[in-house]
Amino acid sequence: MDAYSFVHVLHGVIFFWLFRLAFRSASTPMLLVAVTACAVGWELIENSPFLIERYREATISASYAGDSVLNSISDVGFCVLGSCWRRGCRGMPRWWESWRPRSHSR
Repeated sequence: MDAYSFVHVLHGVIFFWLFRLAFRSASTPMLLVAVTACAVGWELIENSPFLIERYREATISASYAGDSVLNSISDVGFCVLGSCWRRGCRGMPRWWESWRPRSHSR
């Protein structure tokens, strides 16, 4: 978890919402696949040599080498988490539902 984790959660919420608007008949798992693909693509572009070089030129971080693999994986994970939070993961397979914390209604 880093300072940008919540931003990636928001990306997941926004991506899920946009994909839901664009593909109304798509199932929740398919929307999560689309959000995940978007997040992975985002990370690949963000860590491309071209953008890293542009970042080095525009800032004082001349030694910036891009995100670590673990950071990129966690960014994608937080994006997917945001999608699940937005949708509540309804429509997912039973194995997915089994680990989700249950709300305690009174």
